This record gives sequence, structure tokens and C-alpha cells, in this order.
Amino acid sequence: MSFTHLHLETVQGFPLISFELPNLIDQEKVQEVGDELFAWQEENTGKNLILSFQEISGLSSAMVGKLITLHRRTQSEGSQVVLCDMGPTVWEVFKSSRLDDWFSITSDSESAVEFLKQK
Repeated sequence: MSFTHLHLETVQGFPLISFELPNLIDQEKVQEVGDELFAWQEENTGKNLILSFQEISGLSSAMVGKLITLHRRTQSEGSQVVLCDMGPTVWEVFKSSRLDDWFSITSDSESAVEFLKQK
């Protein structure tokens, strides 16, 4: 599968997707990123996923909505999305909206892998 705004790699058997954009704010880019994430999920039903926010400096509420939809879809299949590598700005978006309790969030990709191995 080819992406425009995402980078996919495998870390210890788990798919890790990172973003090829500095922020996820622009409505058009958010729609495109969401479409790419949903396309990956549809082709990989039942697989766990790690999403790295390492290079992301901003996140819109529309992007948070896409992540919630992705989370619900993967949960309904019995799999999980783990978010990691959040900078302070992105972390604050999740914390202030109380989504830090709803999503599985780890400090880095290594911790995300360990978290998924325990599941």
C-alpha cells in the first residue's frame, strides 16, 4: 500500500505508522490522512497498530475525530491502536479532552510494542 502523508514500518512484528506532515490541522490534509488510515485499517482488519506522533506539532479536533473513528473500528475487530511519541502540544490536546484515558498512549514506540505484546 502506498501513502502520501503516512510512513509505514514494522517494529518487532507490529505495524508502526508515522505522519509525513509537521501538523495535522489543515482540513484537506486531515481528510487525506484519515482516508489513508482508514484504507490501511480496512486492508489490515484485526491487526494492532502503533501511531507515532513524533514529528507532529499540532492536531485539530477534526483529526482527533478521525483517530476516535479509527480506534472504534479497530476495537470492534478485537485489535488496538496505541499512540506514542507525543510532544507536549499534542499530549495537551488528548489530556484536555480527557482522551488520554480512552486511548492507549505510551511514551515511545518501544513502550508501545511492549504494551501490545502483553495483550
